[in-house]
Amino acid sequence: MEDVFQAGCLGLLKAVKNFDPSLGNKFVTYAYYLIRGEVQRLGEEHCRREKVLSEVLIRNKDGMIMESQEEIMDYMRYARGEGESEWTHSKDMDNKLLVEKLLNQVTPLQKKILVYRYFEDRSQQEIGDLINKSQVFVSREEKRARKKLLGMMVAEECLL
Repeated sequence: MEDVFQAGCLGLLKAVKNFDPSLGNKFVTYAYYLIRGEVQRLGEEHCRREKVLSEVLIRNKDGMIMESQEEIMDYMRYARGEGESEWTHSKDMDNKLLVEKLLNQVTPLQKKILVYRYFEDRSQQEIGDLINKSQVFVSREEKRARKKLLGMMVAEECLL
């Protein structure tokens, strides 16, 4: 609900910024359509994201499909060494190679951002400071890289 409210506020701010009374429209009418558009865009984006995530089948080392985000994150933390290290087992070497292969599909800067973000658990602001870019730039590049990787994972029904 908070996201919907923020989307509505964003629409209102856009209306205040872009309203031109010389066109003969009422501000309320103009603002209504911008607010509604921002809320609809948020809803469509959420539906698209849920659909894409639901199409990805992620399996653990035993071949069982992991359904919840918590289960997936626990497995990833365990696999990258926060539990017993699984990278040393021969079965899991394929997973490491797959992750490396996927990371090589993005630009070197995006790879660096993803490694800092997901393997070193750094914030976007910290990453921006490290690479001399803004937090907004880091956020956009991270989003582009995740979108590209997710598309590749969906196409190959990636197994983790």
